[in-house]
Amino acid sequence: PVLLVKHAAASLLLLAIGLGLWLSLRHAMDRGLARLEAGEGRTPVRLLAQARRIEGSAKRLLGVSIALLTVIAILRIWGIDPATLLLAEPALADRVTGIVLILLVSWILWHAAKLAIEFLLLPRSDAAAEAAATRARTLVPVLVGTTRLAIALTAALLVLSEMGLNISPLLAGAGIAGVALGFGAQSLVRDFLTGVFLILEDSLAVGDVVTVAGHSGTVEHMGVRTLRLRDANGTLHSVPYGAITTVENATRDFAHAVIEIGVAYDADLDHVADILRATAAEQRADPALAPCITDDIEILGLDRFADSAVVLKARIRTAPRDRLTVLRDYQARLKRRLDAAGIGMPFPQRTLSLAPDRDGRPPAIRVIAEAPDDQEA
Repeated sequence: PVLLVKHAAASLLLLAIGLGLWLSLRHAMDRGLARLEAGEGRTPVRLLAQARRIEGSAKRLLGVSIALLTVIAILRIWGIDPATLLLAEPALADRVTGIVLILLVSWILWHAAKLAIEFLLLPRSDAAAEAAATRARTLVPVLVGTTRLAIALTAALLVLSEMGLNISPLLAGAGIAGVALGFGAQSLVRDFLTGVFLILEDSLAVGDVVTVAGHSGTVEHMGVRTLRLRDANGTLHSVPYGAITTVENATRDFAHAVIEIGVAYDADLDHVADILRATAAEQRADPALAPCITDDIEILGLDRFADSAVVLKARIRTAPRDRLTVLRDYQARLKRRLDAAGIGMPFPQRTLSLAPDRDGRPPAIRVIAEAPDDQEA
């Protein structure tokens, strides 16, 4: 009993030492990262983002290593030496060592894959941070998922091989299954390949406002086979890549806020054009909207003759995501200026002519003439 108590006490002490060591190293890493974040303005974006990602993997690796060493030390206290057991069976030792190495390397590659992909996609300067972050949100899930799937399958086959199983039939079966899958799931393959080309050609990315396959909205997620769009009503649409034949992207480079204004046929068009320019100047002088507008208004001139108005057309170049904001504000300002200038915007009007009855009287006269007879009745 005394020996049992000593062994138990020593085991608890080792557990406390292992836990204390783990907490100390974790605290040290947190402090180091906090120092980098405190100097965020001086630390390059690439280095800071990479440090945040490496810290998580380093914590997990240290935790597993400390736990493994602690278990081995506790087993030795109880008279069990894992090394002696393995040396007594060389074949078993080789297999266990091989499996451990395979799992360790696979675990490292599992986390290193994401770190490496994100390292390549991180911005190299602060000016490129936003664009690179948008592209990374699009590419990382697809590339990391594909790479990790390959790592997991390879590790599983190697572990089975180390356990003495013949994996040749598995590889042959996988080849046959791949051919069958290729014939039976052509739409899945088409969706996947279309998505790869859309991403590689940078046709759209997470956060873009697009119209694809008859649906318009903001891209929230791009997976292996489908993308998800959130429209203005809040409805989420899942669109397979294979259904996308054209992409209308409203968030690339620049956009145009197009203004169409109808005025009466007798209105002074030059005066109306001056009001359009004055409204644009007023809008561009607004500090809240100035960053959204990239160029002066362009008066395109008389666009068409409508039923009750002549339509003038103009456009303002804006930042890609600010088109509707600029357009709605401009139209409100323009309406106030036109009202102040006494210029109305005509609306369609229609005159109705009623055919006379058999006696040649219009229907309205007939109704009035017959009213006294109705009252007498």
